[in-house]
Amino acid sequence: MRIDSGLLRVLVLAGLIGSLPAVPAAERVYKSVDENGHVTFSSQPVPGAARVEPVQIAPPPPPERVRDAASVQDEVERAADQTRIDLDERLRNWQQRLKRAEDEVDRARAALEAAKKQTDADWRHNQSGARYLKQSYYDRVSRAEVELRRAEAALAKVRRDHP
Repeated sequence: MRIDSGLLRVLVLAGLIGSLPAVPAAERVYKSVDENGHVTFSSQPVPGAARVEPVQIAPPPPPERVRDAASVQDEVERAADQTRIDLDERLRNWQQRLKRAEDEVDRARAALEAAKKQTDADWRHNQSGARYLKQSYYDRVSRAEVELRRAEAALAKVRRDHP
């Protein structure tokens, strides 16, 4: 299943926005680094840390922006659902076309085999008594071969058009 790259970007952005934790504006965050280089983020400086620095965090968005983001996320989810529905429908349609094309190839193969079967009516005798096949036999087989090639080409086209 292929997803449009623009839609994918919107989905990722919406997921990132939805996963951001809300940090109260008044709460401070500190980055503490110990003597081994291990970094800890916390609301209090870590005692005995080799280095401590406050981290500036932007205030949370206003409630209307959060609602707007939720609305965008809903739209993205609806668009993703519709895309899945559309892709499923395209796949079902392709599978039906594939089945019809495969059936047509089977029918054309059977018709060719039937056309190749010789009957007494396909033979002609000349004056010396020798038998030879009539032109109508060769024409019948040739038409069946052309029909089989056409059906096989149509099947190949359907296979190339896989969604």
